[in-house]
Amino acid sequence: PEFIDLTRDILDDDLSLAQGNQRQLEALAACGDRLLQEGIDLTAYNSAENAADVADLRLVLGYEEWNLYGVSYGTRLAQTIVRDHPEGIRSIILDSAYPLAANIQLETAVNADRAFALFFAGCAADPACAVAYPDLEQVFAELVVQLNESPLVVQVYNLSDRQFYDALINVDFLLYLLFQALYSVELTKIMPKLIYDLRDGRTNDLPPLLTLLLRQLDFVSVGMQISVQCNEEIALSKPDENGQETNE
Repeated sequence: PEFIDLTRDILDDDLSLAQGNQRQLEALAACGDRLLQEGIDLTAYNSAENAADVADLRLVLGYEEWNLYGVSYGTRLAQTIVRDHPEGIRSIILDSAYPLAANIQLETAVNADRAFALFFAGCAADPACAVAYPDLEQVFAELVVQLNESPLVVQVYNLSDRQFYDALINVDFLLYLLFQALYSVELTKIMPKLIYDLRDGRTNDLPPLLTLLLRQLDFVSVGMQISVQCNEEIALSKPDENGQETNE
């Protein structure tokens, strides 16, 4: 909840990346302190424990065999289950595989760069997209310059508390929003139009996307994600590898 509250509080703040990261660290530290005071053992939240829970679930449900279907982190969990509790697994399906050997802290930037490159190349190679939105990558570069000079402010409706919020769209926020949109085939389809519209000052399609992004906060456990990452990746990395010394 500390992280969710912060996200709503800073929606209209023009923070630098370093300032935003610091505020997030403070919120997460407050969350961690609260949980520790409640007697929660944060080290118990990791993929090995999750895999053991899933294995127990099969036994409780009385299934002799089952098929595992994992998406994103679910693919890492499925691989952990196969490694630690292979009994009763008939098959596994990995959608958007997250290998056990991968380090998301080190690879996200490279993956994002590759994803955006494929997105721009895909539009250029598609006749309809290329005609409707020519030179999309250049237009995106122009939008970045515009937002650096003058961020946009739009109103967004939050479904959780049924309140309207002002949201400031700077370059960092735009990149985050578009990166999240790349996870969805449906949203990726409207990204060329969104980029053109924002460059030309049209923001009609932006509030619904922001509403969806805010709603997503209620269904994603940031605390669980951080616990898993701290246990399995960050603890085994060097500080400078995770951007600690190059945060600016």
